[in-house]
Amino acid sequence: RDLKSKKGPQNCLYGVMVQQEDIVKKTVGQEGSFDVKHYRANPSEYESTFASNVAPVCNVIVNGIYWDERYPRLLTKQEMSDLYKQGNKSLFAVGDIS
Repeated sequence: RDLKSKKGPQNCLYGVMVQQEDIVKKTVGQEGSFDVKHYRANPSEYESTFASNVAPVCNVIVNGIYWDERYPRLLTKQEMSDLYKQGNKSLFAVGDIS
């Protein structure tokens, strides 16, 4: 689950499929482990961790999950900007096919 520590060849294509529990966590003050039914019923009690856990090791992100305004955004424009300002200039394409 720690993508940043994985090492491998740099001249090939890696595909990564993440699960909901890999990209969100309960907000401060919420107790308990991840439960997909609870997340779907109470998305406002969760925040995205994608920008810190997954995006830093990606060059291209193709998103195909359902989303509406009740759910935390996978990756915001501000988070993309922050990654770039922190020296992570490898992310060059973000797409959504949902």
